[in-house]
Amino acid sequence: MDLFRKTALVTGGATGLGFEIASLLLEKGMIVWICGRSRPSLLSAQSKLSSPYVFIQQCDISNPAQVAEMKKQIGHVDVLINNAGVWCDLPLEDTSIDQISQTVQVNLLGTIYVSQAFFSSMKTKGEGIIANISSALGVHTRKHVSVYSASKFGVRGFTESLRDELKGTGIRVFGWYPGGMKTGLFEHAGQGRDMTGYIDAKDMAKLFVSMLEVPQEMTIETCVAGRTE
Repeated sequence: MDLFRKTALVTGGATGLGFEIASLLLEKGMIVWICGRSRPSLLSAQSKLSSPYVFIQQCDISNPAQVAEMKKQIGHVDVLINNAGVWCDLPLEDTSIDQISQTVQVNLLGTIYVSQAFFSSMKTKGEGIIANISSALGVHTRKHVSVYSASKFGVRGFTESLRDELKGTGIRVFGWYPGGMKTGLFEHAGQGRDMTGYIDAKDMAKLFVSMLEVPQEMTIETCVAGRTE
């Protein structure tokens, strides 16, 4: 897709990978909306991005009413990037009901809510991209991430089924399954992590954005990238 002056929405775009993606999309000449739960973080990101083409929308994507309001405020987007997510790395017996609920609601239900809100206008236009950023732990798993992996395997199933549903509409759907990255994901979850050998989020964002630019005739459905153990 030619990204120039197209409109993109990046959920979780105030920090980490989402922020780096938003920055690169602005360099490509896009109009970029970033959403997140924290207004101060959004305002800080908007200031750092320093572009007249970046806009912010406070939204908890796990709340359907807030997602509906965000859709009203933004309107049509050409590129939807479902990036927002939370981390959970605990044995199941030590995982609280609140942690289980938040992980599934944000990672899986949030992705579904936002996709449902925005893809109808893409169908009307006959063009668009929905890119769901899951995790390498949505392709394979390991111990102590059962809840997180369940949410990310759910994103994978949703992505693949939605791709089949939207065939012939002009909307491309692909799943992105990154491995370990140097972001604040673990810190935000209150779980420290040695990120030696992890990929810089900016480098991962470059690869991601290059996939958005491939010609319509090319089909990229799935990408697993980065350290996966």
